[in-house]
Order: sequence, then structure tokens, then C-alpha cells
Amino acid sequence: TTQRQKRALFLAHRKELIDQCSRRLDEHGVPHGVVMADHPRRMPWLPVQVCSIDTLRARDDAPPADLILVDEAHRARAKGYAVLLARYPAATVLGFTATPRRLDNKGLGESFDAMVLVAQVQELVTAGYLVAPRLFAPYRPELDALSIRKGDYAPGELERAVNKSSIVGGLVESWHAKARGLVTVVFAAGVDHSQTIVEAFRAAGVTSEHVDG
Repeated sequence: TTQRQKRALFLAHRKELIDQCSRRLDEHGVPHGVVMADHPRRMPWLPVQVCSIDTLRARDDAPPADLILVDEAHRARAKGYAVLLARYPAATVLGFTATPRRLDNKGLGESFDAMVLVAQVQELVTAGYLVAPRLFAPYRPELDALSIRKGDYAPGELERAVNKSSIVGGLVESWHAKARGLVTVVFAAGVDHSQTIVEAFRAAGVTSEHVDG
């Protein structure tokens, strides 16, 4: 793009993603500025700009663009993204996401013309980008009667279904059999479920703590 004297914008919604993109552009020797509040790398004359979606949307003097790259592109259906992209009717828009299915089931066809599948999970494992998982399923809770909301189990119902002594006890037994002594993170279905798991591990002599948001 820069060799063809075109201008490009990279859009992201979090500082971490913006900094990550900026570092990668530096690694490849691509001069660029950053459009984000109070960022020291404000260089609006450069042809490539890495932009905070919120900062760019609030500006009346948005930089020109021939190419727009949207990180976490499943967010492109949000109103803020749609309003911003409408400012660039002639630009080519490319989106990147690992999660193209939205929880509200809205498709991305209004924002993008086609989807290109870059790599399957197994390809990324083989290439060394992902760790191959080892899966163990010592029990299966009864979930058939639970309600589904936004493509997933209803949180309260799910917690009640799995917060049972038989299931929690099986979790502790499985940990002793497969992961004894390993530092472990257990993702629970709710606060009460998490606290029940902590109590079960402590009763088995394993140091445990509960963390929630």
C-alpha cells in the first residue's frame, strides 16, 4: 500500500491491540502514526495510521484512507463502526477476526462482501502458533433441558445444573488423577459454583482461592 502511495488505516478498540499493531509495523519498517488520545506517536502526515476507533470517531478531521483494516471485525456491525466506515465509501475494507459469529446472530454481510478462511485450528497447531489441547471428559452433566440464550446456555440455569456435589467431586478427583501438583485455573459457571469448587479442593488438601470480577 505505501509503495503504491496509498493511505491505510488500522482500526482497533483497545490500547493493547493498537500497541501490538504498532510494534509489528516497526518490525517491518513501516512508518506510521497512532491516532489515540494522548499518544506520543501522533504523526498525521504519514500514510499509515493505527487508530483507536473511539478517538477516530470523535474527530472531525479523520485522515484519508484508501485501505481500512478492521481488527476484531465481528464488532463492525456496532453503530460506531458503521458510522465511521460510512465516511470512507471509496475505501477497500478488510476485517480480521477469530470469532466471526456474533452472539446476537447478526451476520457480517452488511459490512463485508466475502469471508476468507485463513487457517484451521489444526493448521495453526502444526505451525506452532497454538498448543495442541489434551482433553479429558470424566463426566457429562445433564444439560438437555437448559434454555439457550444468544447461542449459549442461560447462565443461572447452567450454574444450577453443574453446582452439584457429584460433579464438583468428580472435578477434584480428575484433577488428582490428571493434573496433581500443576498450577491450575478452573473456570466456573458462576460465583457460587466457583466457591463450591474452592471448598472441595480445600477439603482435599489443595490450596485454592476464588476470584471473580
